[in-house]
Amino acid sequence: MSLSNKGHLTLAIIVTLLSACGGGGPSGDLGPAPQDFTSPRSNGSSTPAQKKPSKPKIDRGAKQLFILAGQVANRANPDYDRALELYQEAYEKDKNIRLALYNAGLVCELKGDESCARRFYEAAGNEGIGDGWVNLGLLALAQGDRGQAESLFNRAVGVEPLNGRAHLNLAMFAKERRDFEFAMKSVRNALKEDSTNANAYDILAQIYYALGRYKLALLVADAGLSDLDPKHPGLWTTQGLILLKMDDVIKAVRSFQMAVDLDPMNFAARLNLGLITFSYRDYEKSYQLLSEAVKLEPNNIEAVISQAVVARTLKRYDEARAGYNKVLTLSPNHPGATFNLAVLNQDYVEVDPNDFTKRLQMTQDAITKYQTVLNSAKNESLRKKVSLRIEEAKVILEVIQVEKESAAMETEAAQQEGAGAPPAN
Repeated sequence: MSLSNKGHLTLAIIVTLLSACGGGGPSGDLGPAPQDFTSPRSNGSSTPAQKKPSKPKIDRGAKQLFILAGQVANRANPDYDRALELYQEAYEKDKNIRLALYNAGLVCELKGDESCARRFYEAAGNEGIGDGWVNLGLLALAQGDRGQAESLFNRAVGVEPLNGRAHLNLAMFAKERRDFEFAMKSVRNALKEDSTNANAYDILAQIYYALGRYKLALLVADAGLSDLDPKHPGLWTTQGLILLKMDDVIKAVRSFQMAVDLDPMNFAARLNLGLITFSYRDYEKSYQLLSEAVKLEPNNIEAVISQAVVARTLKRYDEARAGYNKVLTLSPNHPGATFNLAVLNQDYVEVDPNDFTKRLQMTQDAITKYQTVLNSAKNESLRKKVSLRIEEAKVILEVIQVEKESAAMETEAAQQEGAGAPPAN
């Protein structure tokens, strides 16, 4: 999980990187969401049709401690330890200030103490603060435990039925498993809490994108940017991907560039800009963008293999080989990496033209790798390329064999001529 606006506690830490970029769906984040750190807020979960419960009277001294904690945490040079003490004191003085527990968790996270953050988030969740469970879910997601994350998001909804953050994360899980009906329902629930939630518009646009309803997806993305938040990097990224599907590459590039300008850490926008510039043969620019994407997500297979392809194009063969091998470490027998590594070995490794044994071995190794890809690849375009490569490599084998035999005959003739003997018939 990434931390957003680390020095300002007026913003909650909610950065959930959504999966799928170049070859899949749009990518963005679900935050940060506004959070009041200087005054207690109501945590009621009632719907508009219900009568809201009256707010409990807050102890004046506890409220002052809570406000002071926020001020200490929001200083130019924040004293997180002191802020943490003040939030705990405020809660001990008046248990109605349940938000102090959640804010204490945020302070712990800003300090880099995840264990402390987990303890306070859980305490906040148990006191009915749904965002406590949401942040625990985000921590689980950052560790790759998607099952635990989804369970915690559901737990947040259990204590706060209209917790928008929880609903949007659940919508993303549903979208990824193509349960679009549940995803739509979750987005609608998030909009019940806040009808101007730009994140909800972003995810709704992604759902229509996944359904192939590109015109509707574009309408939603445009509405989110024009009516709600013109500086939402996630929406700009989603809009760019939709425009790509609609073959409007120029506008797509503008959208991705806007996303990067607004959020330099935007992985999806950098990746897609890198892929587009490669298709336009601007290899140096593509290499730069893809290298930056790999720095943001070092283990993202699509970014690593794309950068390796560009490196090979720029004749940076060692770097290309390292990239392909890294992908194979992350995903053994990855068809794309296996294919590109075979191409690199066959076409770009310098070999003594008279070393027929090595040339034959390298070509045969390439055929073996191509056959492995053909047996496992599902992408029809890749399968066609591999089949063509196999046929070409078989021809090359025959040519090398002929060259080897001709060279052997010439060598034998030269030896016999040197010895004064007539050449053999």
